Amino acid sequence: MHNVSAFFRFLRRLLPIAALACLICLTAAPSAHADFDDRGLVAGRVRSSYAPGVGSGAQWLTLWYQTPVAGCRFDARDPLNPFGCPGLAWRDPYGRDLGRWRGYLQVEPSCGGDGTLIGDSWIGCISYASSRFFSLNRPLDQYWVAVANSEPSFNQCNDGPPGFSHRITDPIADPTPNLYKLAMEGLPGGAKRAHLIINASQHDFRCRYDRSRRNFVQPFLSLGDQQGHGQSGPVAMLNRSGGRYPGAVSWTSRVYDYQPFGCKPGEDCGNKGVQADFYAIATWNGVKRLLFVKLINEGAMASQGDPVLRAKWNWPVWESFY
Repeated sequence: MHNVSAFFRFLRRLLPIAALACLICLTAAPSAHADFDDRGLVAGRVRSSYAPGVGSGAQWLTLWYQTPVAGCRFDARDPLNPFGCPGLAWRDPYGRDLGRWRGYLQVEPSCGGDGTLIGDSWIGCISYASSRFFSLNRPLDQYWVAVANSEPSFNQCNDGPPGFSHRITDPIADPTPNLYKLAMEGLPGGAKRAHLIINASQHDFRCRYDRSRRNFVQPFLSLGDQQGHGQSGPVAMLNRSGGRYPGAVSWTSRVYDYQPFGCKPGEDCGNKGVQADFYAIATWNGVKRLLFVKLINEGAMASQGDPVLRAKWNWPVWESFY
């Protein structure tokens, strides 16, 4: 039997400069054997993945590696792993950087920041300019988790740490321009609908520490439940061999509004596109698995050929939702 620990989440992705995008979601319970603590977003309590300040200043991230040389769960040299082992500062006996960090998540030594070695990593990979806590509706012990990431995420060009690359704002309470926005709308009967917005026309894609550099990014915004992160128990239970629990989970989803991306005035859009998915996270044989189901695949995201059917993804951040 597999514990689906993060069952229902939506995301948005795009490539560099683009205009407004909006994904509006409503969730429902998956089965009688497991459930959301907040079915239908009735309470609508949401918070960011990290506690306030984690990943900035002296509140360093904890990057956990299984062994120094192999580093992450999956070997960075494995052809099925295009992500490398981010944050891993490890050298051979001659002092040469082995480059195990190199991949899609990290493109520069020390994540483009302070090269001081701290354990198996650099300060530049565990401390960022800011880590601004986000919350809606006074989250207590039970809440949904918002993740705002921008690849390459282990990079000082971002304002914040991996999983919280830039701040999230509530557009109702804070109408100032911002890349990531999340709001709740009340519905008849007490349920709520979550609005997830990536507005790239309101974001400066110049590198934070090198203004002459235009940073290639893929912004990502998601909302979900996971056991131990604001969700008291598993969201769903699956049993592929049958038995007591049925091997099927159902839900309701709908994209209510979508506007294709356009150029910010005076900017070159570059290679742009958008992707919207829901995905589940489950664990078996001691390894976490992610299953993605695409809802929208447009522009550059749709023109990259057939989707990758299987890949290995290292994410060694101890404090993260993942």
